[in-house]
Amino acid sequence: MSITSRYNNFISRFSPIRNFVFYLMLTTELLMAIYERSDLPLSTPSYVFRATFLMTMVVILLTEYSAKEWIAIGITAVFTFFCYRVCGNNDLLRVSMFVISCKGVNIKKALNYFFTVSFIGYAAIFVAALTGIYGNISITDYFGRSVGTETRYSFGFGHPNTVHSVLFALSMLVMYLLKDESRKKRKIAGSIILVLNILLFVFTDSKTGFFIIIFMLIGLIPSLLSDDEKPGIYYAIGVAVSGLSVVLSVVAAAVSQYAFENPFSFSAAIDRMLTGRIIAFYGNTPEHKGTISSWTLFGDSNSGETYFDMGWVRLFYWYGIIPGIIVTVILFILLYRMYRQKDYDTFVMLVSMFLYTIVEATFVSSYIGRNFMLMIWGAYIFLACREEKDAGER
Repeated sequence: MSITSRYNNFISRFSPIRNFVFYLMLTTELLMAIYERSDLPLSTPSYVFRATFLMTMVVILLTEYSAKEWIAIGITAVFTFFCYRVCGNNDLLRVSMFVISCKGVNIKKALNYFFTVSFIGYAAIFVAALTGIYGNISITDYFGRSVGTETRYSFGFGHPNTVHSVLFALSMLVMYLLKDESRKKRKIAGSIILVLNILLFVFTDSKTGFFIIIFMLIGLIPSLLSDDEKPGIYYAIGVAVSGLSVVLSVVAAAVSQYAFENPFSFSAAIDRMLTGRIIAFYGNTPEHKGTISSWTLFGDSNSGETYFDMGWVRLFYWYGIIPGIIVTVILFILLYRMYRQKDYDTFVMLVSMFLYTIVEATFVSSYIGRNFMLMIWGAYIFLACREEKDAGER
């Protein structure tokens, strides 16, 4: 019996402890994400993140992995730790270990828990603002749009766009949890999401959040109309949209200075559509942080201290070009795995996230509790490992 087999036999008796620690860690991450989205004051959460990281490592040590998986885990840990030492941001280390810790977890049960805690937390923020207990129900400010100063509703979430990003995330999660249910249930859920999206848009005027939910619902129409296997052209279009999302973001970072200096150019017109997000890279800081000339191979010690909305640009600027490319390649591999598994609904959700991340950085964040897809990605990664093992045994 190999050392790995002996170790797995030894730790198998501790599965109840493993599950307890996993849910304790997940609960803490969810509560941190909920708290961060509210109007409540937020000091540095680094100590909490260190605690959840330690819990994640306990989960990993109490999880059964093959020898090849341990090697892959070791390589991932060394690489992401190196990235952390270079740029001072431990997000990649924390996120990668969280994804790895999801092996053996009942994903459907965990995601139901994810939804329940998130929904209760976000509902509490909404109700507290609505009743005047805590939080701003609306914000009057200049939001970078041609109308000047305007009043938009935030319902205690700090920004109107944040409210719609929460609806988008919860909508994806609901549709994922129902993807194996009857088409009737999924149609009802989709209709409710559509109505909520329209109603919320009346108050938030968050065009990005509104249109990305519409995009997701349109993408799910073939699944809502038929349970038949979807043709390959649907997946090809999704991959093309995802690739274009990344390319457009890189171009935005490259033309930021030109758009800033040439207000009547085509790129400046696109920038106005994106409410100043492109020229912000060049104009908001003396060092022009976010422009493609400021990107480095592995980030730097100050990169994580600059915030801007465009998510793909944040990925490459915060963590570096090489880690950004690796993350992007992994995501495209996941799209391919979803195509292989004919998991059309999840495929549409990941494509929607690709598109949303052009404009918003909701899912490029230190807060693991924002992104339920991380657990699904973990499930797909280890599904691929099992298929490789089965193929080797045949």
